[in-house]
Amino acid sequence: MVNQKKWSLVVMNTANASLNTQKAWNTINWAKVQRKVFKLQTRIFRAVQSGQKAKARKLQQLLLKSHSAKLLALRQTLQDGQTNNISVHDKKVIFNDQLMALVNSLTLKRDKTKSHHSLSTVKSPRDQKFFFRIKILRDKAMQTLLKLALEPYWEGRFRGEFSGFSLRQSSHDAIEKVFQGVAPGPKYVFKGKIVNCFDQINQGYLVSQLDCPKTIKLWLKAGIIDDGLSPFLVNIALEGMSKEAISSGYDYLTFGGSKQESEPPILIRYMDNFVILHQKKEVIVKCQTLIRQWLKKKGFRLSSETTRISNTLYDLEIDGKQEKAGFDFIGFNIRQYPRGKHHSPKNGLGECLPYQTLIKPSQKSIQAHYQEIVKVVNNYKHAPQRELIRQLNPIIQQWSDYYSRVSSYGVFSKLDQMIASKLRAWIKTRTGGTGKTEMSLYFRDGVNASKTFQTKEGYYLVTHRQVGRKKYVDLA
Repeated sequence: MVNQKKWSLVVMNTANASLNTQKAWNTINWAKVQRKVFKLQTRIFRAVQSGQKAKARKLQQLLLKSHSAKLLALRQTLQDGQTNNISVHDKKVIFNDQLMALVNSLTLKRDKTKSHHSLSTVKSPRDQKFFFRIKILRDKAMQTLLKLALEPYWEGRFRGEFSGFSLRQSSHDAIEKVFQGVAPGPKYVFKGKIVNCFDQINQGYLVSQLDCPKTIKLWLKAGIIDDGLSPFLVNIALEGMSKEAISSGYDYLTFGGSKQESEPPILIRYMDNFVILHQKKEVIVKCQTLIRQWLKKKGFRLSSETTRISNTLYDLEIDGKQEKAGFDFIGFNIRQYPRGKHHSPKNGLGECLPYQTLIKPSQKSIQAHYQEIVKVVNNYKHAPQRELIRQLNPIIQQWSDYYSRVSSYGVFSKLDQMIASKLRAWIKTRTGGTGKTEMSLYFRDGVNASKTFQTKEGYYLVTHRQVGRKKYVDLA
């Protein structure tokens, strides 16, 4: 057993524990805690948008000292799957006595002498390992706390300076921006992916570029930036791509001696993937050069395998290589299809368009999803039907829901047919036949009065088509 008296010296970085250390963790009103933190974050966001950066920084300092913010940071860290390196026994020790001590240890003032002295008081190897695991937990919680303070500040800056970019934008938000960019007319596309984006990040450089209080910079330089904070910092580093590399560089693009007069290129980025859209090929080629130069200065480089130039409507020949119309982006395929006079869609003005813009799941995503289903079916060849259904339903529901906001009905139908064929093969391995008698043991009259793969008790396998089409909602 861990010596509780000695361990109290390890966890506590503050000399005197406040009365909050006596408060039971399970009696905390988390809704109230979240409201307090959200109100502070909202004040930071509004201060930045109104140009009061000094006020925003003071509010950041206030949030970092807030007991509610510290509680929320530790709770989010404990709920993170990456903290599973802490054993069940150690978690019991933490939950019994030390959670509030950990909360009060979340401070930017780091006393290295006390930490070293505390470590020396732990004699047994097991206790020392426990100390290091808790130290990792504390560092992760500290970074979560910093993220709570930094996110609203940069969210306000991005909304105001970077054309509505949001740190919390989802892949659906990015795809909607792509659709808005290509829908008015065919576009040339430069698609790129940054190689090992998180591994190549220059943490020292990123921290130096952060617009935040000096105490935060010092802590980030002294600590280890893990996967929880790295994506946030990478977002900050790469978002300048649009303003610095494209917009400013585009002002000086000249073709045939005259300044380009068409609209500027559109850049949409999601994490380490991005696309640049423009109606002229020469602009896209020039942007490719600008992006490569800009990324090289930041210490990044593009993947040669996934980087390509294409057109949304026509096939292209680039450097002797044939590029098909359309492109894949974060699991979706975006392409425009020619349409005849009587089958043409219309724009917002009621004018007929000679093409139709469709966004579907990419072939790579479809294949990966189907192979996952095949693997489950093969692994449960001799399992009860109910158990197979229980394993497959979450996979089908989650994938269908993710792609339900684009033109996926045809893909859903095809997948349902492929899965039904695979299930018939599954039945054959169990019964030795695929006749009407064998099929009736597993396919029964179910939802929508159709034959459904279900048990006698009515527990059935959902299909992709049952999820249906959902409308995209912009939550920004």
